[in-house]
Amino acid sequence: MGEDEKRRELMPTETEQRILDAIEGVQVDVNSLKGDVNLLKGDVNSLKGEMNAMQLEVKNQGERLGHLEKTVDKLDKDGDRFNDRFLNYQSSIDKLVNLSTSLIASATIAVIVSIIFKR
Repeated sequence: MGEDEKRRELMPTETEQRILDAIEGVQVDVNSLKGDVNLLKGDVNSLKGEMNAMQLEVKNQGERLGHLEKTVDKLDKDGDRFNDRFLNYQSSIDKLVNLSTSLIASATIAVIVSIIFKR
């Protein structure tokens, strides 16, 4: 066998060539898909990182909310105490005004009675 005959035997037929071309196209598609999968893996990892950061932020917000809740409760109690004290002061002032008015009225009556009886 000559060298030309060996080459012809090694050369694929038209059908074999189409199959080889199709296989090569599939390999290109597979390699492209591998690249896409790797990009998606990167995106997923990035999203995982963002999700972890958001979870941490939610936890921090919850802690701050708890702190604010305690502060509001304390302010509410302080407001109630202030209202009680204000009512006590207001009641005391009302009693002082009544006492003052009574004393002025008593003094006025005493002066009027003493003037009437001196005559």
